[in-house]
Amino acid sequence: MGHDAAPDAGMGGLGFSVRPRLGPYFAIDFGIDFLRGQDFNAEDRSETAFFINPMFFVNPKNRAQVYLFGGLGFAGADVTHVDRTHSRYDYVGLDAGVGLELRFGRHVAFDGDMLAFVRRRTDDAAALDPEFVDPRTGRSTNTSNGALFRVGMTYYW
Repeated sequence: MGHDAAPDAGMGGLGFSVRPRLGPYFAIDFGIDFLRGQDFNAEDRSETAFFINPMFFVNPKNRAQVYLFGGLGFAGADVTHVDRTHSRYDYVGLDAGVGLELRFGRHVAFDGDMLAFVRRRTDDAAALDPEFVDPRTGRSTNTSNGALFRVGMTYYW
């Protein structure tokens, strides 16, 4: 969560995706993730994110397949601040990552990956009320970045 993050900052969640495999080397992952926890500022936060990621499988004939992906993401967050006020943020951004898929038969695979993202706030309040303000310098931004570590199971039909 960053070197200046609150000590109890951390989020986790659950995600689902559909991954049509267009050929041995290519797939497109359409995923939705639901996350909840304490954000960088130790405020209660829930997020829903939707990703569209074209994927490239480096070694598609192996039981352990390495894949690369990158794409577009959309997200929305609900935050309860320390003073008990609420904010709603909307984002659009880019993501990329690398993963490993372990095939168990023709239809089932387990996978794990790391997705890094950079995103910008797009809601109407973004221009007037920036999400991040440095209290020491007064500098502000509506751009954020981060990473997700994901594990899952894929069923190919």
